[in-house]
Amino acid sequence: MATKKLKSNGIYFTGMSSEDVTGSQYYIRFNDVQLLLECGLHQSASNDYLDSYRINSAKYKFKPKELDYVFACHTHIDHIGCIPRLVKQGFNGKIIVTKETAKLMNQLLFNSCAIVQEEAVVLSKRYGRNYTPLYDENDVRKTLELIEVYEEYDKLYKLNDTVSFKWLHNSHCIGAAQLLLSLNSGVSKRKILYTSDLGALKPKNHYVTDTVIPNSFQDIAIIESTYGDSKRETGKKTKFRCETFGICN
Repeated sequence: MATKKLKSNGIYFTGMSSEDVTGSQYYIRFNDVQLLLECGLHQSASNDYLDSYRINSAKYKFKPKELDYVFACHTHIDHIGCIPRLVKQGFNGKIIVTKETAKLMNQLLFNSCAIVQEEAVVLSKRYGRNYTPLYDENDVRKTLELIEVYEEYDKLYKLNDTVSFKWLHNSHCIGAAQLLLSLNSGVSKRKILYTSDLGALKPKNHYVTDTVIPNSFQDIAIIESTYGDSKRETGKKTKFRCETFGICN
C-alpha cells in the first residue's frame, strides 16, 4: 500500500476489497470533511499471517487523527477489525453504527484483539524478530467509547452542515445496513450509496429485514459483491442452465 497522502476531494479505495474479498476501507475527502466507510482487517485466504500482518500494519494514506467519521455498516471483522488500530494511530472522531452493530462490536473487537495478539506472538517466534500487535485491549476500549448509535432506518440524520446520511435495510447479518451518504458544500452536492456486503432480497430468517433496493438516484454507488466473480456459480444458476439450455457442466 502506497503512503502518498490523499489531498484532493474524492473517493479512494484505500483498503484491500478492490483486490480481494476482505479489508473493506474507503476514504472520502469532501472539502472540510474526511471520513472512512469502514476499516476492516485483511484476512489472507491462505491463512498467511505474515502477508496479513504486512497489509494490516501498512501506513495509512491519510492521517487518522484528521478523520471526522468512520461508518461501520456491519460487524464482520473484515469490515471493522482495523478500527482499533485507527484509534491507536490517533483517530478520535465518531464511529457511526446501528444499535445492533454497537452491541456486537463490543464482543467481536475484543475477540479480534486476542487473535491479532496471538498472531504477533506466532510471527515473532517464527521469524526471530519482534512483531508488535496491531492493537491491544486499551485501544479496543477507546474505540468503543467513540461509538455513536443511530438507530432508525430510512431516517435522514444530519451530522453537520456538510454530512447527512440514512441507513437502508440490509439482510446480510443482524444490524447490517446500507449507507446513503449526502455531502453538501453549499456549492456542490453528492449522494453516495455504499452497500457494504449485500444480503438476500428475500431472506428466510426472522432476525433480519429484507434488503432494500434504493429507488432514488445516486451520484455514485459503491457495491460490494464479495461473491461476484464471473467464475463463481450458485446451485440455482447451474440448475437454471441445465433445465433451460441442457448445459450442465
